[in-house]
Amino acid sequence: MNKTRGPPRGNPPTRALIAEAARGLFLEHGYHRTTLRAVAVAAAGVDQALIKYHFGSKQQLFGEVTDLQCARSLGLAQALRGDPAGVADRILHAVTDLWDATVVSREALQDEDVMGVLREYLDGEVLPQIAEYPGGTDASERATAVVTMVGGLIFTRYL
Repeated sequence: MNKTRGPPRGNPPTRALIAEAARGLFLEHGYHRTTLRAVAVAAAGVDQALIKYHFGSKQQLFGEVTDLQCARSLGLAQALRGDPAGVADRILHAVTDLWDATVVSREALQDEDVMGVLREYLDGEVLPQIAEYPGGTDASERATAVVTMVGGLIFTRYL
């Protein structure tokens, strides 16, 4: 294959091509088995740099193509910085600030395939970040409890 750097020739709507390819790959292969390289190849052979240019990261691409803006948030990483005594409040504020400002796509929340990929994303991206913060032998169990409570908050407050 003769792949060149930059946008595909003829100037097709590159962002749309990437988004369409990514959505199909996320739904078919799941969050973890979908790579940016695979998305680049599936989107008419674009360079991976174009994905980062248009979407920023795999996490942000996932959030955009599944209409789940919560997956694009970087608020969790910021909430996990600082004094451990205030982490619960910071996580709560990160979640509520994000969801208060987000228009939730009801169609996305009713799509079982999208929700399956979201669960995989939460298990693979969010849980490890939270578990890493306090560390310890029961960190995974505590992180699971945090994500469960946050999910309950989102469901009861927003859905």
